[in-house]
Amino acid sequence: MLTLKKLLTASRAVNGLAVVLIAMTSLPVVKAQAGSELRAGPQPLVKGVVDDAQRVTLAGNVHPMARPKYDVGRVEDGFAANRLLLVLKRSGAQEQALAQFLEEAHTAGTAEYHKWLTPAEFGKRFGAADSDIAAATAWLEGHGFSVNKVHPGRTAIEFSGNAAQVKAAFHTEIHRYLIKGETYYANATDPQIPAALAGLVAGVSPLHSFHAQPMVKVAGRANYNPKTHVSKPEWTYPNGGGYISFQLGPQDFALQYDINSVYAAGTKGAGQSIGILSVSNIDLNLVAAYQTLFGLPANVPTVVIDGNDPGENNAATEAYLDVEESGAIAPAAKVVLYASDGSVLTDPLLTSGLRALDDNQVGVISMSYGECEASLGASGNRQWLQLWQEAAAQGITGFVSSGDGGSAGCDNFDTEAAAVSGLAVNGMGSTPYNV
Repeated sequence: MLTLKKLLTASRAVNGLAVVLIAMTSLPVVKAQAGSELRAGPQPLVKGVVDDAQRVTLAGNVHPMARPKYDVGRVEDGFAANRLLLVLKRSGAQEQALAQFLEEAHTAGTAEYHKWLTPAEFGKRFGAADSDIAAATAWLEGHGFSVNKVHPGRTAIEFSGNAAQVKAAFHTEIHRYLIKGETYYANATDPQIPAALAGLVAGVSPLHSFHAQPMVKVAGRANYNPKTHVSKPEWTYPNGGGYISFQLGPQDFALQYDINSVYAAGTKGAGQSIGILSVSNIDLNLVAAYQTLFGLPANVPTVVIDGNDPGENNAATEAYLDVEESGAIAPAAKVVLYASDGSVLTDPLLTSGLRALDDNQVGVISMSYGECEASLGASGNRQWLQLWQEAAAQGITGFVSSGDGGSAGCDNFDTEAAAVSGLAVNGMGSTPYNV
């Protein structure tokens, strides 16, 4: 993780956009080897024989909108349940050791200072034991699931199957929910697992299609004149309120945050890398056109697709915004877009985020999406906590947009005039390990 003394940053939630400025004064991100610092292997957490007859419930994992009044029945047995994630725990001793490592890795003068771990090293020190991975994998395969991947950090096992297998293994059904004309899918009750796995398994990735949404809102289109640099919106505020027009380019950001002197000194993000998590792909030609329009150096980002290509979808505006602004503010930095289609029951941001960790090629991860803690549930909140923990151990700084709802993070201000859902924040960014 980059320290504030070495990293000139500007991060604001502007309609949910996390804008990150990378302008290093000296120290580049270095992924040092832990080598002899690796500790002994983890102790097994699976206790006894995995008996399906002896079960425990994973409480707090039903989405708030999966209510009987919206329920239109369970899905067919063959309904695809792909790319699910079994979220794994670590022992109390491992948690303590990880907390100590993270403290020392970010404290100058300690033996672990900036000795970032690779994903495999993280898994060996702070992930599940081999025997535990084998037990969990065998149980999943015994219920007919295909195990796609054990992530190197050993905090998640990805597996695929169908709704009938989910019911048999986790004793919960996947139902359809019709809400305001839209169909969603979610588990109707809290999942269950064998009691022998309770020490190892924290949960299964949120089993629903109420996925996180980009925080940016598009008010409408506008015409931009590149000669006069004037834009004219083609929309008005409701109730005849007219419109307010303003436009911001990279030069405006540099002026507002008083960093032109940093640029003049030649610090423009060289040697740095920024990963953007997305659920939409982009057209690189449009990014190149943006750079040309504002007189920026040609620096086309890299796109990494995890699983199926989501194509351009309703989150494309957020993807362009994040990629273009990150590359504009730090024009010499490498920008990588991680995009994924996830699955109906697995949020693509989780698969994108885990891919970024596994690749271990960026020093910063920025994400401009939000989902309140209640919607994420116990498993989702645990998954994002562990993702940002591992990122910090790998020397990756995580930025997440807070959104404009403040402590009313579960309210939809497109439909509510005032907060009605109580105190809540964006669970994807409420951990101690992200900015």
